Amino acid sequence: METEINEKNVVIYVKSFLYKNGHTMESLKCKENVIIRNNLIKDLKKKSSLSIRQIASLLGINKEIVYRVK
Repeated sequence: METEINEKNVVIYVKSFLYKNGHTMESLKCKENVIIRNNLIKDLKKKSSLSIRQIASLLGINKEIVYRVK
C-alpha cells in the first residue's frame, strides 16, 4: 500500500523527488524536463489529496498544465 502524501510532508516529498532526479523547482519549467515534471504531477495527483490548484501553486506552474497531465 502506498503512503499518502499529506499537506505537511508534500514539500519534503517534492524536494526528495527532485533531488533523486537531479532537478530543481526551476528546472521543472524547462521544456526538456517535461517528462520529469509530469511524473511528479502524476505522483502528487495519485498519492496526495491536494487539489489541482494546490499542486500548481506548490510547483509554480499553471493549473491547466496540472489538469492536462493524465
